[in-house]
Order: sequence, then structure tokens, then C-alpha cells
Amino acid sequence: MFQINVHNQIAGPEEGTEQQLKLYSILQRATPWFDGVPAVQQCPIAPGKSLTYTFKADLFGTSWYHSHYSAQYAAGLFGPMIIHGPHENLFYDKDLGPILLSDWYHTEYFDLVEQVVGPPGPPPFSDNNLINGKMDYDCSLIPAGGPACTPNAGISKFSFTSGKVHRLRLINAGAEAMQRFSIDGHNMTVIANDFVPVIPYTTNVVTLGIGQRTDVLVRATMPADSAVFMRSNITQRCSTANQPNAVAAIYYEKADKTKTPKSKATVYDDSKCGNVSKTWLEHPLLNSQLMVHRTT
Repeated sequence: MFQINVHNQIAGPEEGTEQQLKLYSILQRATPWFDGVPAVQQCPIAPGKSLTYTFKADLFGTSWYHSHYSAQYAAGLFGPMIIHGPHENLFYDKDLGPILLSDWYHTEYFDLVEQVVGPPGPPPFSDNNLINGKMDYDCSLIPAGGPACTPNAGISKFSFTSGKVHRLRLINAGAEAMQRFSIDGHNMTVIANDFVPVIPYTTNVVTLGIGQRTDVLVRATMPADSAVFMRSNITQRCSTANQPNAVAAIYYEKADKTKTPKSKATVYDDSKCGNVSKTWLEHPLLNSQLMVHRTT
């Protein structure tokens, strides 16, 4: 059983002072009143009040939580949630933890709601794309006379060890964007989607719709002084974004962490919405060193 205490300390705006959490993909079979949908399964948490969620996690793996009040999570009220299962037995050396991919709007979320549900017109475009909450913004996108802009957010940084296998837990926590995730010069072995283990397959790009999670294994095959980018691109064919491309740095153990990687991006098929990348099935029980060991 899990017990999670949520304290609503949001001071404003008025619409945002009530909240409740959606624990993504948790079925809540025995506790539907904790499912997080306001005025349906539960009442919002009033300003200054608290609620203790008590529930059984009948699934395990990579997930996330977010506010279910209006479009509040588009303003950043979300986070990762990892549930370790009793029978998970995978061969990897390091767990890099959750990697949150999220579109970001400079417009307040309640203004976005008004634009979406108001008179017909163009959809709102996101202003940035983030990996674990970070990505420099291109200030040239701000119209003349707009607010002052300093592109100093920086980018997220991760560590690889040469020859080791790393687990990455990818989460699309965005409000609108479909994401294409890749790592320059590396392949990824997909081992799970949305809590569900899959027959592992190798690919150079992973597509994630809103709310989706994909667990991958990556072997660090480059020299110990290497540095490369991981990338998450909002597909322009399927989503709306002013700055669609996000990067984060991966530094091997002997790399100069003061220098920006100069790696080249992976080329992939972005002609259709969905997981249309070229993959090749290498049955792990026979061929792959990224073998998945399961218990029965």
C-alpha cells in the first residue's frame, strides 16, 4: 500500500488554488475516489488543505503524477513516479532515473484553456521544449517590444560510463506535444511501454504521445572522453510548437564537462504521426548482450 500526503499551498490564481492528483495509469480498482478527476471521482483539495492518498499499486514500472484540475499541469504541476516491482530482473548497470519530456508555454494555463474552448481559431503553440525541466530559449522568437529575455536556463546533464548499460525512463509529461527521443550515435533497446514489458527491440528513435512512458536500455559504446546530446523533438507534423527541439548533454566519465557536445543528430522518419521509425528485431534471448532476464 502507498500513502501519499498532498498539501495544497497554491496561493493563486483563484482557479489554481484547488487541486488533486492523477496518479497516471494506476487503476485504483479498490479506491476509485482517489482517481483524481475533479467533481467526478473526488472533490478538489481546497486551498490550505491536505489529502492523504492511500492505494494499492497493482502495476509497477515507470509512471508520473499530475494535477487534474483544469489545465494546471500544463503550468508544471507534475512529476515522475517509479514503482519497483517484486519480479523485475533486468540486466543493466545503471538506472539514470526518469527523463521528463515536456512542452512549455509562456502563456498562463487558464488563458490557454480560454483559447482552446473559445471561438474557432488557431491552436496555441508551445514556446519551448524541455528535458527534465531545462532548455535554453531562443530569445529571437520574442516579438519586438516584448519582455526582456536572457537565454540562461541551461540544459540538463547526464552521465554515461563507457561499456556499461544504462536504463532511461522516458516520460512525455507534455500538454500537447508528440515527442521523438534519440541519443546521438547510440541505439536504444526498448524494454517496456506504459508499465507493460515488451519483447525487446532496438531502435534509434522512440516516439512518445502525451502521457506515454517508454523504458530503454542504452549501452555506452563510445570512448571514455566522449560527450553527446540526447534530443527530444516535438514533431511539427503532429503538434504545434515555436521552439520544438530540446537537447540535454551526456558526458562519459572522462569527458570535459565544461564543453558543449558537438555530436550529430540522428536521422529518422518524421513523415507520419506515430512510431514509424525503422526498427530491427534482434531477439535478446539469442543475440543481444542487453538480455532481459525474467522470472516466472
